[in-house]
Parts: sequence; structure tokens; C-alpha cells
Amino acid sequence: MATKKNKGKAKPEAKAKAEAKAKAEAEAKVKGEVKVKVKAKPKGIQKNMTTWYWLGGILVATLLVYWPSFSNGFVWDDLVYIQENPLIYTINLSNIFSTYLAGNYHPLTVLVHAIEYQFFHFNTTGYHVVNVLIHLLNTSLVFYFIRRLTSNERIALVTALLFGLHPIHVESVAWVAELKDVLYTFFFLGALISYLHFSEKRNAGWYGLALGLFVLSALSKGMAVSFALVLVVIDIFQGKKFNGKVILEKIPFFVLSIVFGIIAIQAQVHETALHDDTIGWAQRIVFACYSYITYLQKLIFPFPLNAYYPYPVAPHEAIPVLYYVYPVMVLILAGYTFYALRHQKKIFFGIAFFTATILLVLKLMPVGYALMADRYAYIPSIGIFYLAGEGLNWLWSNTTIQARKGISIALLAAGALFYGYSTFARSQVWKNEFTLWSDAIEKDPTMAIAYLNRAAYYTDEEKFQEAEVDLNKAISLNPAYADAFFNRGVVLERTGRPEPAMEDYTRTISIKPGYSKAYINRGNLYRNVQQYDAALADFNKGLELDPRQYVGYNGRGILYQNLNKNEEAIVNYTKAIEINPGYINAIVNRGNAYSALNNLTAALNDYNEAIRVNSQFGMAYNNRALVEIKMNDMTKACEDFRKAVEFGYANASQAIAQYCKN
Repeated sequence: MATKKNKGKAKPEAKAKAEAKAKAEAEAKVKGEVKVKVKAKPKGIQKNMTTWYWLGGILVATLLVYWPSFSNGFVWDDLVYIQENPLIYTINLSNIFSTYLAGNYHPLTVLVHAIEYQFFHFNTTGYHVVNVLIHLLNTSLVFYFIRRLTSNERIALVTALLFGLHPIHVESVAWVAELKDVLYTFFFLGALISYLHFSEKRNAGWYGLALGLFVLSALSKGMAVSFALVLVVIDIFQGKKFNGKVILEKIPFFVLSIVFGIIAIQAQVHETALHDDTIGWAQRIVFACYSYITYLQKLIFPFPLNAYYPYPVAPHEAIPVLYYVYPVMVLILAGYTFYALRHQKKIFFGIAFFTATILLVLKLMPVGYALMADRYAYIPSIGIFYLAGEGLNWLWSNTTIQARKGISIALLAAGALFYGYSTFARSQVWKNEFTLWSDAIEKDPTMAIAYLNRAAYYTDEEKFQEAEVDLNKAISLNPAYADAFFNRGVVLERTGRPEPAMEDYTRTISIKPGYSKAYINRGNLYRNVQQYDAALADFNKGLELDPRQYVGYNGRGILYQNLNKNEEAIVNYTKAIEINPGYINAIVNRGNAYSALNNLTAALNDYNEAIRVNSQFGMAYNNRALVEIKMNDMTKACEDFRKAVEFGYANASQAIAQYCKN
């Protein structure tokens, strides 16, 4: 018979010990010697707190390496997304959610930019702070995702550390326009974590949250459509059987991926960014394999990193034999990945996660004219960094290796310092257009687009001689470079050489007949020499090609005003202002047209609005003063004339001498 434990009586020895302990405590209490006993924290809590301390340290280190970006300016596509984007000047959900921008459909990103604009206007620091903060959140979510997936905090911390500090992510974080990258990743990771909770708890709420966050991710950037493939990779890693229930729960994600994928393609077609007719399928496959392997290389040894990676050969040119090595390398890696599926699922998961999320940007469908971009590796890098975490965890836990912990710490510290310093330095490369494109030219002196973009910086800084040198270099590298001819036309026009400027605009149109801005700029030149019929034809053609070219409506409005057709001018100025409510030239010009029609109240309203947009715009003060004279308000008129002179409008001095003798 089994012996039962006596729960009713204590053993004599235990009872005696308890009585002795109670007696000793009573005596100590009388003497005032009672010690307060602090209850120790459970080991699990101590370990958990240590983990959070490490994660906090990772976030602080990430913040420090991106600190230089807070003083960075706007670069490159920031012109389209922020500086000249009328969609963000007011928060109009209908416009935001119904408009393609720069060949993309990412209305949630545009909405966030619109909110940012309400707070920061054109103060660049605010935009950079937002990007860095979201990157910090993403780093935390990477930790939580990997910990949830593996139940191993060490692997999760290593993955988060590498994700936070790796320099390949600088493009995504230090470039304002890439808010879309960090934003879609935030929702993407949130959706993955929600799916893991659903897989564990089978709770419909977690499933709905995963689906909703995925939609938000897709509304932030089209790359989110890879999400459904990642779910399949996770299921394989977790050893799920693909029965009807598991397949059924994936269908909504795949359907949404297809829908958002079609929308993304339509956006690219709308922008004419697709150019599949220029690159054959053989080239596409070879270049895709080259990009795939190169992304892997840059995640391990991130040099050289560049703002732009052009195709190595022109369309339909023979591909160097060396590039055919890359498809072989991809096939070998694919074979090893499938082998790992049966024998080592950890390796399979890391490579499959990377592949599933990088696949759609390997340019099998050519979009744009760059072969690769650092930003495309933002989410895919998680798979490779996870493998690094698994490798270090294996080394740390391998008792057959002497000094295994010391070696693990040394490797991790060396990698973190190397990546962190590189990120700190590269964040400064993205300071402005000059630093960015000078760096690109240093790494590849044959890159025509780098000279083009640096010339744009010189033009904005009114360094026209340097700009012209760079544009000439770009044209020598690419004699059919329409953008370079157009920008050189702008430089020539601004330096008082209208005839060669017109030749460059005409050359631009001959290379690229759909170049709307070239028609509009040439129309302005025709108007200036009073060739009004030619000017009107160019304005009409430019606006037909791109009805949202508000500069074209303003130019056509000036033309009508020159012809004393002020009503038609007002219609055009109004259209320009509707597209870009902050376009001060059109606001002032419409005020001029109203003044010419003696609609003084409307004119005054426009000049007031122009001054609200730019309180130091001298012409607006001068023109408002002229209206105030018509309204017999000489006191205000003289105040405005003096303001006009103060803000650099020298012509107002004559008016002061004439009207403001006191």
C-alpha cells in the first residue's frame, strides 16, 4: 500500500525548529534587533527586467547613430512629397485617398505627411524626428516579433540590435520621403505579431487585428503585398499542416495582396514608370539574381552603399559573362534552402523570409531606372539578422567551444560598433543634395543622374556656373538625357540666355515628347518675346499632358493677362491655386487681375493671403499698397510700401517718394 503524506501533523523536528525560530524572533524584537526581510524577485522577473534593459540600450544606441539626421535637410524626392506637394497643405481625405503620387498609391503616408506639415511646415527637423522615432518603434517590434516566434530573448535582442544599427537602413530612416518605408514596416510587423497571437490562441480578435494592420501597411507602401507570403513561411516554420482551415484563413490576405498589387501597377502606369519594353526577360532574370545576391552581401558587409544603383548595361546590350554566375549562386542557395526545410528549419525561415519580402523589388517587372535601392532591404533584412542571432546563440550555448561566451560577445560588439559607426557616418551623407550626390559621384563617376541632381542643388543655391558644368557632364555621359537638357534650359534661362534655353527645351521634347514641363517652360519663353500663339500652343500641350502642372496654369494666366483677358487669366490662376493652395505667384497674379478689373476687395483678399503664406514677400506688400491707394487709404499704403522695401522689393522706393512724403 502506498504511503500517504501526513498533512495534519508536522514532524517533531520541524515543530521544534519552528518554535525555536519564533522564540528567537521574539527576543530580537524586544532588543530592537528585528531585521526586515526583503522578498527576492522571482528569477523570471529578474531575467525579464534584464532583457528590457538590453532593449533600452539598443534603442538608445540606435537613437545616437541617427542623431546627425536631425540636422539634415530635404533631398531628392522630398521635393515631390513635401516641398511641392499640394496634397499635404490641407488635410483633405478625399483628395489624399484618390490621388497617385510619384507613381505610387500610399495615401496613409501622404496623410501622415499632411499631419506633419500642420506642425512643422518646412522645418526639416520635425520630419526627421518622426522617421527616427518610427524606426525605434520598428526596432522594438522586431524584438517582440522574433521573441514571440522563437521564445528566445537572446536571438530577439541580437536581431533587434542589427536591425536598429545597420547602415543599409539609413536611406529608409534619414530620408524624409521614405516615411513610407518605416511606416509600412510598423504596421507590417504589428500585423505579423497579431498573426502569431492568433496562431497560438485562435482568437478572432487577433485575426481581425492582423488583417486590419496589413491593410494599413498596404496603404502606406505597396511593398506590403508580400505579407501573405510571409504568413506561409511562418506556418511552415511552425510546422503547421496545410489543411483547409489553414488555407482558408490565408485567402483574405492573398486577395487583398492582389488588389493592392493591381493598384500599385496602375499607379506606375499612370506615372509611366514601367518600361518593360526596354529590358528583355533574359536580362531581367540575370539582373534579379545579381540584385538578390548583392542585397545579401550588403547585409553582411555593407559597402559600398549608394543613393542610386544604375543598371550595369544599357537595355538590350550584351550582359558581361560574369553576371551569369549570379543565377548559379541563386540556384545553389535555393537548393540549400529546400534542404534546410527538412533538416534545419531555422535556416529555411531566415532565407525564406528574406526572399519573400525582397522578391517583388528584384525588378522582374522593371519600375524606374535604378536596379536596386538600399530601402528595399528594410524589412527583408530581418530574416538575415535573425540568422545572425541564431548563429550567435548557437555559439554562446555550444559547450564544446572554449571561451564561447567571450567570442560571442566580441563578435557582437565588433559588429555593433562597425555597423553603428557606419550608420552615424552615412546619416551625414544624407544631409543635403550636395553631400548625397557628391558621395554618389565619388563612388561612381559615370553616374549621370548624380550630376543631374547635384546640378539641381547648385541651381537652388544660385551657383549656376557649377550647375551648368554638372549638367554638361551628365549630357556627355548620356546624350539622350531629357532631364539634363531640361535642367540646363532652366539654368540658361535664369542666367539671361533665352535662345539656348529654348533650344534645350526643344531638345528635351524631341527626346521625350511627353515632357510637360518642357512645353510649359518653352511657352513662358515664347510669351516673353510676345509670340503669343506659340506660347498658348505650348501651354495647352503641357497641361494636356499633365493637368496638375499648376505652373502651366499660372503661365497661361499671365499670357491672358498680357492680352487684357483678365477673366480668362483669373480662371487659370484659380486652377493653379486649387492644385497648390500655397502657390504664392498665382495668388499675387490673381490679385493683379482682380485689381485690373477694379474688383478691389477680391484683390485685397489675394494679397492678404499671399502675405499669410509668405510674410516677407515684398511684391505682395507693394501690390496691396497700390490697391489701398485706390481705396484712398494712404496710411496703410505707405506702411505697405515701406514693408515692400524692407523685404527687398526696391521698386516700392519710387512709390514712397511719390505718395509718402511725410
